[in-house]
Amino acid sequence: MKVYLNDLFLIFFNYFNFLSGHTWVRPLTFEGKFVEIYLEAEIRSRQNLPFTRPSDFIKNSTFINGLTEYDVAIRKNIPLSESKIFKTQQTIHGNTTQLDFVNLRPGSVVVVRVTPHNDVSARLRQLYDTIQ
Repeated sequence: MKVYLNDLFLIFFNYFNFLSGHTWVRPLTFEGKFVEIYLEAEIRSRQNLPFTRPSDFIKNSTFINGLTEYDVAIRKNIPLSESKIFKTQQTIHGNTTQLDFVNLRPGSVVVVRVTPHNDVSARLRQLYDTIQ
C-alpha cells in the first residue's frame, strides 16, 4: 500500500466588523516542504470598494440568494510564483519553511499543500509499516 504524506493548511481571514484597510498577518511557518497552493479564494466587491458595508440584504422567497455586489475569485493548483496572497518566494531556514502574506484581505481563503522532508517521510513510512 502506498502512503501519501501530504498535509493541507487552511488559512482564512474572516471579519465581523468592517475594516478601514489591510492588516498585517504574521507569516505561515511550518516544518516541511511547500508543494503548491491548492486553493486561493477571495471575495471581491464589484464596485472596487473592498472595505465598505454591503447594501441591505433582501431575501428572495423562491431561491437562495446573497449579496449581489460581491464576486468570488477562485484559483486552484497554482505555484507560489502565481499567488496573489503570498509573497512569490519562500524562505527556508533548516527544516522550517516560511511563507509571507502580502495580500491576505478580509474574505480570503487559502489552502496550502505541504509534505515532510525526505528523512521524516522515510521514518513515517517505517512507522506506518510497523503498525500495519
